[in-house]
Amino acid sequence: MTSLSAILHRDGAPEARLWLGDDAPIAVRGGVHVAADATLYDRQTLAAALRGAGQPVAADAPAAEQIAACYRAFGAEGLLRLNGDFAFVLWDAERRLLLLGRDFAATRPLHFAVHGGRLIVASSLDDLLELRGARPEFDLLGLAEAASGLVDAGGRSCWSGVRSVPPGCVLVVDSALRVSEAARWSAPTFETGSTTTFTDASMELREVLRRAVADRMAPDVTAVWMSGGYDSSSVFATARSALARGASGRVETISVSYPVGDGGREDEIIERILAHHGATGRWIDGGVLPLLGDVAAHAPLRDQPFAAMYDGFFRSAARAARAAGAGVALSGHGGDVLFDSSLVYFADLFGGLHLKTYLAEWRAAREAMWRPAQILEETFGPLVPEPLARTALHALGRRKEREHLPATWLRRNFADRIAESGWMPLERRGGESRSSAVARWSLGFPFFTKSQEAAAAAARAEGIEYRMPLLDPRVIALAATRPRWEKRKGAHNKSLLRAAMKGMLPEEVLLPRLYKTGLTQDYLLRCVQREFPTHASALRRESVLGDLGIIDPAGLSSAVNECARDRGGWVAGQLYFTFQTEYWLRGRLSSDPPARMTHVVDREPSLV
Repeated sequence: MTSLSAILHRDGAPEARLWLGDDAPIAVRGGVHVAADATLYDRQTLAAALRGAGQPVAADAPAAEQIAACYRAFGAEGLLRLNGDFAFVLWDAERRLLLLGRDFAATRPLHFAVHGGRLIVASSLDDLLELRGARPEFDLLGLAEAASGLVDAGGRSCWSGVRSVPPGCVLVVDSALRVSEAARWSAPTFETGSTTTFTDASMELREVLRRAVADRMAPDVTAVWMSGGYDSSSVFATARSALARGASGRVETISVSYPVGDGGREDEIIERILAHHGATGRWIDGGVLPLLGDVAAHAPLRDQPFAAMYDGFFRSAARAARAAGAGVALSGHGGDVLFDSSLVYFADLFGGLHLKTYLAEWRAAREAMWRPAQILEETFGPLVPEPLARTALHALGRRKEREHLPATWLRRNFADRIAESGWMPLERRGGESRSSAVARWSLGFPFFTKSQEAAAAAARAEGIEYRMPLLDPRVIALAATRPRWEKRKGAHNKSLLRAAMKGMLPEEVLLPRLYKTGLTQDYLLRCVQREFPTHASALRRESVLGDLGIIDPAGLSSAVNECARDRGGWVAGQLYFTFQTEYWLRGRLSSDPPARMTHVVDREPSLV
């Protein structure tokens, strides 16, 4: 990743040193100046569109130049049509406006703050604080969110007055340093209908995946972080196909080997996939892979207190990729959203009075080992008005994927104020099904995008650029047109993706599975039992989060015991985020005098 920094004075004149890193040039095009940290894909299509709009630019031109041409051709809205991983700063000299933007997948960070008559922008929070000249006070709400694994949709950070540009947004800053939203990416409506047959659509998906993967492969060595699931194995098979069709380099796989009997073990499936392609893979020993590891040493090195769940895996996989000679790693992230469906489709069937189909799906889901209570909950829960549903869930002590609650050990005044940070309302567009709405909001749910950013940061710290080809806009556009039954029908899920991979993956791997493989509950419980009691005990004795009044450390030990009963992993996850935030704070304060431990909650940049 290239470091991106900029400063804008209140009079609207940018400093002369608007730069990428130390010496990267700024692209200038007709009064538009762009500095970008970006990797763009599908460049031929972009070049053709720009040529047609009177802004010709070469397909192999620097990304900043293409972004400048795109802005001149299509305005701020057009910037979010770009296919790529990007963050940029754009100065429009004619209109005297500064634009800040990020793509929706959010692997490239961008932060900003207004201080001392200047707007300061930087890819790194540490760089921003250095440019600011003095460290601001802590934002306790931001720290409370990080300690619960929650994410504010508006981009609140752990520092007072410092915000992140939200994923999929273009912000505009005027000469008075007022920041407002100029454009926002919107996920498509799913299940919109298509006249393409299932067979033709599977062939189309195969070709779209090939282009998405090939665009993201490195010219020398590409690593694929591969499990035994359909998604990452499809990325691997497609990458191998791209090599057979003339792409340069080689493909290496990095997989986790779990012990025999572990719910996460997919070694035998992975071995079949590798043998099908005449390949050998590289393995990480999941039996000894720590969850927290040396968190006291590693957490302070992060830019932010929020860490990716399974941060240790991302770092270990990135190191293995580097050992293989790779500089790029691909994952199968995004496949569950695009090619599978949550059980909320039972509510669609029952609410639409499709009772015959509902009963058939019920029987098939039971064969697929779904419990009746799960099916009933997914049937009737979404049919209840949302305020009542939330009240009922809270009364029952239940947790759902659509609501990440604050940790129970947070002080009540903080828990109440950040309670909405983990809730994603299931607002439906006209004619949209509930299962379609879930797929759409999943692409932009702040927790998911923040996790993608944190995973990319962990990989980047080890010298690896992390890319997600299944989140290519071309793949999303195709998946959005397909009907629900191709995603899930009883025990059959991801039917379209499996059909697209016919011949590219072993037949036995592509067969429907009656139960989900690659589950991490056993690994998580092992790590909790092995690692968490020590950290909980340490925080009971001394805790910065406790001193700041954010948590009650006395509740941590009982929470560790509760993890054994919480098969969903919610409590373990929240403890993980609390420990990560605590050690990040300790590292940041260890060299500072006590007087620096000041804080406010509500002071923020002006947003209009």
